[in-house]
Amino acid sequence: MERIPPGRWFRKLRLTMGMATFFDAFDSLAIAAALPALSAIWHLKPTDMGVLISVGYAGQLLGALVLGRLAEARGRTNAALISVAIFTLFSALCALAPSYTWLCACRFLQGVGLGGEVPIAAAYINEFSRAKGRGRSFVLYEASFTLGLVFSSLVGAWIVPQMGWRVLLALGAVPAVIILWARRSLPESPRWLAEHGRLAEADEVVSRIERSVEEEGKTLPPPAKAVPRPAMARTRILTRTSLVRSLSVWAMWFACYFLSYGVGTWAPTILRTALHLPLQQALLFSFVLQTLYLCGTLGTAVLVDRLGRKIYFRVAFAGVSIALFCAYSMAGNEIALMALIAGAFVFNAAISVTLYLYTPEIYPTTVRAKGSAFATSFARLASITSPLAIGAIMQHAEFSQIFLMLGLVALVIGGSGALFVTETRNRVLEDIPQ
Repeated sequence: MERIPPGRWFRKLRLTMGMATFFDAFDSLAIAAALPALSAIWHLKPTDMGVLISVGYAGQLLGALVLGRLAEARGRTNAALISVAIFTLFSALCALAPSYTWLCACRFLQGVGLGGEVPIAAAYINEFSRAKGRGRSFVLYEASFTLGLVFSSLVGAWIVPQMGWRVLLALGAVPAVIILWARRSLPESPRWLAEHGRLAEADEVVSRIERSVEEEGKTLPPPAKAVPRPAMARTRILTRTSLVRSLSVWAMWFACYFLSYGVGTWAPTILRTALHLPLQQALLFSFVLQTLYLCGTLGTAVLVDRLGRKIYFRVAFAGVSIALFCAYSMAGNEIALMALIAGAFVFNAAISVTLYLYTPEIYPTTVRAKGSAFATSFARLASITSPLAIGAIMQHAEFSQIFLMLGLVALVIGGSGALFVTETRNRVLEDIPQ
């Protein structure tokens, strides 16, 4: 795979997987746009809203653990398609929910599909990427997730006031049309096939890609001389040599998503209730946040291979912490508060997409999907606890305390994890110390 240049074959693969990822992101944030309307219709307390947000992430935690193991045993494409099918079915049922309890149950099961699809897709795209420029290539794929967030914010700001929350949630069922196409067009990862002894199938996948490259008029370099590498018989995520690296990445996942899903899902409600902005303006600010998140993602595509993973993580966590501490001290100034939240989101976007790139890089093929899924389970834990903590603060304390709490999490937990990052820039996956 290292000798094959990216071309039409890789763009098609990235687009196919990216379409499912786009709608996963769309629906993960749609609840934020629907929440102000739901709270008025069903007379929800802040703690009730926190539960409604968190239950989806509890499902993602289960999905990451179960479907991540399935991806190691049965292949990346099969597990990804099952994830999308689960997600699609329960997205449609969310739109039909007749009550708060029904919606909570459907969001939990919807989360199972989303929790599996995202880390499996990250492992899959990494395994088709060359070492040189892998960061930029992967982050451009991951931009599909960020585009889904932006689209969800924009559409939510218009649909919820005009057509209601059910129409917005129903749009999350669109990935159904992707499933049959994806089954026909996505090849299995040749790295996964080779690791499971299916060498003829791995060779066929690589040969098809080589023919596609040659049809584009590109010349393939001769195969490099094979370099003996130790057999990757490892089947456990944690080993004596990988302990510090794993703890580091788990801490960063937790800190990043404690902020991302805490403020991201609560932002419209905070602005509506604490700063008394009109509903449509509060929802439009959510769109602004996600647009800035996209800017952070595209900036990462440019910088992550130039600066390297170590520097990038450390600078971004420092930026998030400073912005949030300033937001805490200036919570009474509406314009300054929104600007500082936006700044924190740009830095957090850089952390998020780099985590999706970096995590599959540090695990061998035998546990790459499982290791990535287990790492993202710490994001799901954060996504469960953060909305509950923010809901409790909203109900019992000054809302400015939210930003102090988030800043401490970013500095202490995220910053500590960033100190122990392994540099993986431009290194072949099999050459990264495992």
